[in-house]
Amino acid sequence: MNFHQISYARFDMDAACRTLESLSEQIAAAKSPEAQLALLSEGEELIQHASTFSTLAQLRYFLNTADAFYAGEMAYVGQNSPRLDLFVQKLYRSIAASPFRRELTASLGSFFFEKVEAEARLSDDSVLDLCADEQALCQRYTDLTGQATVSYCGEELPLSSMSVHYADTDRARRREAVRATNAWYEAHAAELDEIFDALVKNRTEQARRLGFCSYTDMKYASRFGFGREQIEAFRAQVLEKWVPFVCEIKENQRKRLGVPSFRLYDSPLRFADGNPRLQLTGDAFVRAVGDVFHQMNREAGAYFDELRQNGMFDLFDRKGKVAYDGFCVELTDYNTDFIFGHFAGDQTDLEVLVHEFGHALAACRARRNPRVPYLLRSGTQEIAETHSTSMELLTLPYLEPFFTREDLRKYRIKQIEYAAYFICSICVGDEFQHEIYDHPEMTPSERNAAYARIYLRYNPYLDTSDLPFASWGSQWQDMSVIYAMPFYFIDYALAQTQALLFYAESQKDPEGAFQRYLRFVDFAGTQPFPQIVRACGLLSPFDEKCFDALLPFCRELIKG
Repeated sequence: MNFHQISYARFDMDAACRTLESLSEQIAAAKSPEAQLALLSEGEELIQHASTFSTLAQLRYFLNTADAFYAGEMAYVGQNSPRLDLFVQKLYRSIAASPFRRELTASLGSFFFEKVEAEARLSDDSVLDLCADEQALCQRYTDLTGQATVSYCGEELPLSSMSVHYADTDRARRREAVRATNAWYEAHAAELDEIFDALVKNRTEQARRLGFCSYTDMKYASRFGFGREQIEAFRAQVLEKWVPFVCEIKENQRKRLGVPSFRLYDSPLRFADGNPRLQLTGDAFVRAVGDVFHQMNREAGAYFDELRQNGMFDLFDRKGKVAYDGFCVELTDYNTDFIFGHFAGDQTDLEVLVHEFGHALAACRARRNPRVPYLLRSGTQEIAETHSTSMELLTLPYLEPFFTREDLRKYRIKQIEYAAYFICSICVGDEFQHEIYDHPEMTPSERNAAYARIYLRYNPYLDTSDLPFASWGSQWQDMSVIYAMPFYFIDYALAQTQALLFYAESQKDPEGAFQRYLRFVDFAGTQPFPQIVRACGLLSPFDEKCFDALLPFCRELIKG
């Protein structure tokens, strides 16, 4: 079915709650594991309907944040989904309490129950009001940034379209583009701070009501196979071994650009004569990306074509569209996925579409695999991001149609340089969030100072003398993940590290590496991340030898 043919009707959350409660009671009274599994299947079908409804409401709102009807539907979802989640958890807890646990484990896997029991700690009617308020605050942030425009070169441009100007070959124009964007954030600082203050207080109170010492501790309760100690050790490895490498990269970039020192607005421009330029745009570009996936894997190519033909892409920028670079969502009732983009007409469009299709392919394969329970299809966050981030690097050998020969060379260097820098930049956001939620009493100025201090630890090469602190120290406020998905940040760094490890394997055995990647994908969320990595025979980002193995490989690649 084409996306535009999908009709929308409000889902009855109250009725769904009643049905889930009844199914939970029936599971508790069932006399066999087979009966319990049948009831669970019925409940999960209802959960999928609810998920499709919520996703469709959110998606249509994100496509046009000025649409009052879907803004209202988003508010309805935000107010009611926390209560529905309670009944979802009740359904799963009734299965976890089964006297037939051994027989059910044979069908569902042991990790299914580990995840149910962990998530039960995060679900309670005592936080329903806070969860609803949290969703409303996130929507307020989305409204504010999604409809924002920036005055630049005599035009009013959507906030999301400014990124292309950051890579201008003229240094003065790059600086002005950054200043124009920052001017919007400075003008709206009071409202942004007010929203974030309320979010921090809300989340801290959620943690207190659920019996956690802090919101940080609460978020680690949904981690599997690793915890705070491993994340802090990972960041320490990045500071010790990876930051010096990034400093080398930035010094090489400074020399290529011919600038006396490296400033914030120099980072987006990789080469003095301009970043790699796409030769294809519009529909021709999208079709060519599909050709890449056909070369890599027949199933991947066929699924890309299916999404394109069914209108499951919305990729091009326009006013009112929410200011996210890209995302992929699952429309479970329709057995499909939808890819959202904010294309700016530069090479980042290629990265976004390939990345998000990595998510879509993983979701498609999980839906088609009867051995993967619904609860475990998407996997944990770091698993899902490994699916997509690895795809960005594994497509590199197939990109000749998109660039001139010279621009292809530049693009491949840029991808490795950016991957290295990205790991550091994500660690900045993660450490910053730890500090915020470990110290929820921080004032806005204290948060900005903390961000600046942490940022410079991971970016010691940066010359900050040109722009005042107010122009960049609070740039974290343009990161929607920090507002809407706290503690998601580190998953990108773990995934990027794992993607580099996959790419290193692909240089030795391209076909074997892609099959190993598909094996990783096909685990979905049936095991914790570190176990899946071991099962695929790869180093883990938590292995102290990981960066030692990657450094010589990456240094060789950026020689060009």
